[in-house]
Amino acid sequence: MWNKIDRLDADQKAWLRNLAERRPADQRPVLVSAITGEGIDALCAAIEVRLAAGRVLIELVLDATDGAGVSWLHRHTEVIHKAVDTESGRTVMTVRAAPDKADAVRAKFVHSAY
Repeated sequence: MWNKIDRLDADQKAWLRNLAERRPADQRPVLVSAITGEGIDALCAAIEVRLAAGRVLIELVLDATDGAGVSWLHRHTEVIHKAVDTESGRTVMTVRAAPDKADAVRAKFVHSAY
């Protein structure tokens, strides 16, 4: 992250963005200004990409009464989305898990997948 871009004029920002873009994607800095908020959305997106790297998305459908299963998923995975299917009343969840935990999630909820 390169902060304080609010101190630069348009030409300096353009030069700095060009310099940043030339770096490898995994080493590319995000230009931000803590004062103006410029670049904060890009910083959040870059953080999300790095946190999600190598993680597995798993979609599950659980019985509405399976509170223990929902609790287990909250403790052992990152819950991305949770909703109740209005037709079936079942809980639909999308979770993200580390590769070494993905098999355990699938094994525990194999009967729950779409």
